[in-house]
Amino acid sequence: MIALDGFRAEELDRRVTLRRDRQRRFREGTLRLWAIIDEAARVR
Repeated sequence: MIALDGFRAEELDRRVTLRRDRQRRFREGTLRLWAIIDEAARVR
């Protein structure tokens, strides 16, 4: 989540634009997320 405090308007606009672009690329399938999860993180 982007906090509004401490950022100039230009920086907020840049971050929102980057986030929207990343979300669009995930939806379109042009961007994939790979993650390695340690076994200890999966066990409750």
